[in-house]
Amino acid sequence: MKWFRNLRQRKSKGMNTDIFFISFLANVDSSFQSLKLKDGFSVKNMSLDECTEFVIKLKKHAPSVNEHIVMPILILNGFTNMEKKIYYISNSINIELKSGTDIYDYLSFNPGSQGFSNFHNTSIEYIQILMEKLRLFKTGYIDSIWTFCYYICDDGSIMNFGLPILTKFIQTIDLEYGNYLLDSSDSQKFERFSNKTQLPFINKNLNLSHENFEKSYGNNSREICFLTLMIGMEILFNKFHSELIYRISRGVGVLLGRNINGEKSEKIISDMKRFYKLRSSIVHNGEAKITNVDILKLRQYLRESIQELHNLNQEKDDYIPYLESLGYNQRFK
Repeated sequence: MKWFRNLRQRKSKGMNTDIFFISFLANVDSSFQSLKLKDGFSVKNMSLDECTEFVIKLKKHAPSVNEHIVMPILILNGFTNMEKKIYYISNSINIELKSGTDIYDYLSFNPGSQGFSNFHNTSIEYIQILMEKLRLFKTGYIDSIWTFCYYICDDGSIMNFGLPILTKFIQTIDLEYGNYLLDSSDSQKFERFSNKTQLPFINKNLNLSHENFEKSYGNNSREICFLTLMIGMEILFNKFHSELIYRISRGVGVLLGRNINGEKSEKIISDMKRFYKLRSSIVHNGEAKITNVDILKLRQYLRESIQELHNLNQEKDDYIPYLESLGYNQRFK
């Protein structure tokens, strides 16, 4: 196919050789291609047939890869029914090999392959941070589900470096929330957001809360997801260990409450108090009726709280009194 003809490389005989990085994405569509990435990374797509061929060509050098297992997972998590595409992020590095050098042995064991090792490790780190920033940027679920480096052999087969295993099995509960969508203005907004948001956060409370925000994804229990998000809230807003429900609910309400173009403090406080009743029911009774709407709303509040407190750039000892001094709907973005 054209996709493979474009990628096929010459056998290394004392010449430059390209090594490719690929990371398949879950829960995105063509709107994601508007995102402008840095350092040579770009968003691309392939058809279902091209993806199947890719997996089959990979199996020659990675027998543990089975297209009958891999493809259903990729289709469930990454295939867009409307567009018939699977999206991925790619990059490449050009290395120089001496004549007769075995590329796999060179990259796996030779100290001179440090450039490849840096490329491999920094690429994985880049994708991880990118996914975390995107989830923090706006409502919606996105993740990478299959990531590795590879080389195109003369016969068109694909030789992988590192284990080409599915790194994450996205559970049904996450897929129920719909695709991660970017509108026409999001690309520039995300670039600004990314530049001012360095992960992990230096502030220990923000960082710990963000870790719980991240843990709310990738599980199939609404109760665990809900409790994890509530813990994230308590890390940010619980300081005095008294009047817990009132203080945290009010803190979230005055932080996020707007008197124009946004939710009112009163509505947010009411939601948070209701969430605490659900939390109490889970902790004391072992169950509660948690809906997708509850999880999405609570996750939205935690995501926006992390953003707002990061922008506020104060320690907890400073921002808690500041929030307590505010009335309802007094803050503006």
